[in-house]
Amino acid sequence: MKNLALRYKILGFLIILIMTLTVLTSTYHSNRMKKLALNSVKDVQTKFTQQLALYMMEPLDYDLTDEVERIIVKSRKENPEIKYIQVFNREGVSVSQFGNAEKVDILDLFKEGKKELFSRRVKESEFLVEYFYPIKINGLVRFYLRVCYDNTKYGDHINEIIMDYIKIIYGVVILILILGYFFFKHILFYPLEELLVEMKEARKEFSTELGDEIRSGDEINYLRNYFNHLISNVRSKSLLLKDLNTNLEKKVEERTEELRGAQAKLLESAHMAGMATMAAGVLHNIGNILTLASNTAENIRRLVVDSNVKHFSRVKDYISSKEECSFNDESRKVFRAYDELVKQMESENADLVKQVEVLTQANRTMLKTVQSQQKYAKVGNFLIEVRIDEVIKDSIQLLSESLGRHRINIHYQQEHVRPIQANKANLLNVFVNLLLNAKESILQSPDINNPMSVDIVISENEEGEIKIRYTDTGIGMNQETLDNLFQFGYTTKDKGSGFGLHDAANTIKELGGEISAYSEGLNKGATIEILIPTA
Repeated sequence: MKNLALRYKILGFLIILIMTLTVLTSTYHSNRMKKLALNSVKDVQTKFTQQLALYMMEPLDYDLTDEVERIIVKSRKENPEIKYIQVFNREGVSVSQFGNAEKVDILDLFKEGKKELFSRRVKESEFLVEYFYPIKINGLVRFYLRVCYDNTKYGDHINEIIMDYIKIIYGVVILILILGYFFFKHILFYPLEELLVEMKEARKEFSTELGDEIRSGDEINYLRNYFNHLISNVRSKSLLLKDLNTNLEKKVEERTEELRGAQAKLLESAHMAGMATMAAGVLHNIGNILTLASNTAENIRRLVVDSNVKHFSRVKDYISSKEECSFNDESRKVFRAYDELVKQMESENADLVKQVEVLTQANRTMLKTVQSQQKYAKVGNFLIEVRIDEVIKDSIQLLSESLGRHRINIHYQQEHVRPIQANKANLLNVFVNLLLNAKESILQSPDINNPMSVDIVISENEEGEIKIRYTDTGIGMNQETLDNLFQFGYTTKDKGSGFGLHDAANTIKELGGEISAYSEGLNKGATIEILIPTA
């Protein structure tokens, strides 16, 4: 078997990890067992000390020294762990003692706030523990009892139990490691080698599409490099298609901007000087430019439809034909992932086709707008019955790709409103202008937590007026901007023309309506409100 070093490195790592966890776990449980056992011994010794104090209470009260000595000796026989016992009077003087004990100032110990039984270790020893207990007669402390226990014997028993426990744990772990080795050898090592052979065979058949030979020191890296190489090829194709789509959209936006500027200039010139002939010429040139953009969009659509992405499905079909007879479960998982990748590529290619079709439709809509303006320049404003909600939805659809790319959400809400008599192309231009200004305002906001949304609400008030409100979460406006927002040529943008909102205001006024703007200040968003009469 090739490249055993990598596989045994994996096994070695797993063994070290398991042994480390075993050591830590056994150490923790050993210390906990020892602590619990010593606490149990402490409880027993506490009760014994209290009982010893009760036995001594009456002999000490009557100063029966011999009886006290007898009780001490008896207690030592019943509890061999007692190292020494010492009785102090209330002045802190030792009146009775068994065994050798270091001197201690009993009164200082109880002055530290200790009034009942308490214990302490002797010289930081783990197994030597002293208990101090005040002996009360008629409710007053008359004597103090000091008892020391040597728990070394219990410690030895506990250590023996812990060692047996650790032996059992290590035995179980070693058995698991042995079984695990054979298990991994069966489910991982052999399938990896078989998978590698199949991948090399597949690569030989499709080497012209996948490029140069992939080199690697082991099977895992070979598989990783294989898929990285495959994904890199897919990504490069996808980026190429996206770049074509982005360039087309940029051209459309540039042409749209030119169209808006030309329309605004045309209307202003028509209102001020009646230069309808010049306006018609400008719109004719713009129409030619849009026709060129439409043809370019159609060419890109054909390029996307005829893309070489479909060739990757040949690899998928080949692998699918091999799956049932040649691959194990792990291999099938890998090839299912490849199958999903191919499906995703095909889905993205289909999405690009749809987006190009949307752009083509947008060009057609703008051509209709130009044609409408050309008619307007010749014969005046042509009015038809228009549903404002449909026009607003069309404007959202026109900018859906741009809004989606910048992750700007549109929250649309409408009530039933009556249709009005208006020029549909002019209204579409108004709502496109409002959406574009809202988008640019949001993108200028410095707030990293900006929800990036535009709320559009359509309703009809009691006076029979259609009320349209655009509210964005953008950079907002100061008072100066609010006062001059709809003035001809006024703009706050470096590359702005100041025609879009002025043109929108003129269109609304021609319909007998009103347009106004509100904002609480910079970085607080803004609202544009339109009122249009229905009669």
